[in-house]
Amino acid sequence: MKAIKFFVTILLMAVMPMLIVSCKERNEPTNNTTGSGSTGPTITASIVGDWELLEITKTNSEGATLENNKIEGESWTFSSENILTVGSVKYDYTLEKAKLTTEYAKVYKADFFTVQVLTDTDLKLSASYIEEDKVGDRKITNTLKFKRLSE
Repeated sequence: MKAIKFFVTILLMAVMPMLIVSCKERNEPTNNTTGSGSTGPTITASIVGDWELLEITKTNSEGATLENNKIEGESWTFSSENILTVGSVKYDYTLEKAKLTTEYAKVYKADFFTVQVLTDTDLKLSASYIEEDKVGDRKITNTLKFKRLSE
């Protein structure tokens, strides 16, 4: 009986820290003020213009990188008439605070993109969705990095 109590005590001591530790969302902008990217998005420019997609990184809520794809040549054009052109296909878009809403987000299984960085030369978007598997739910985030071609 003493051995069972000892085993249960050791097991609880090993498991308790995992139960009381909270997980913090990473790289999620909270407002539309100029910030560092971790406390809020860095938005200092207009999104209107031509952008080249350089890289897409896919991560999960546990911090693992699932894919990291270098991409060259895919261009996105944001017009002042709220039209996003990806390649030769046109989509309507709205940009309100740090939320870029467009039907194109469905390609990444999301309803919208979150603007993390928008400067004169750089654009960083993320699109997240929940994936279910045998273990439970995981948040999958695609992060897209762009450079501005022209305004």
